[in-house]
Amino acid sequence: MGDVDDRRAFPRHHIEFDIEITGVTSAGEPFTERTVLGDISGGGARFRTVTPECYMPGQELGLKVFLPGTDDVRAHMAGDAVVVVVDREGAVFGGDTVAVKFGSTLLLGLGG
Repeated sequence: MGDVDDRRAFPRHHIEFDIEITGVTSAGEPFTERTVLGDISGGGARFRTVTPECYMPGQELGLKVFLPGTDDVRAHMAGDAVVVVVDREGAVFGGDTVAVKFGSTLLLGLGG
């Protein structure tokens, strides 16, 4: 079930799938974080982070959302996203989070 919000083009769905994020910090250092997705919609997602200092609004990221129950084939959806909000207040999901807008359609992948 999705939350209703008049500002949203798509309903938000609360799910907890594993996600891998790749990007480059403001200092030019590449990073990869493996964490948990908190919610997703047709236009974006929010995930928990233990390294909020790695993220900034406008930053381009690579996302890989792992589909549950596919451990043998490691099925995932992958695509690009742009950081919209870095929430260091811990108000959502009980910790630091990053909200992103999808820059491309998430495509199904296998392995990795």
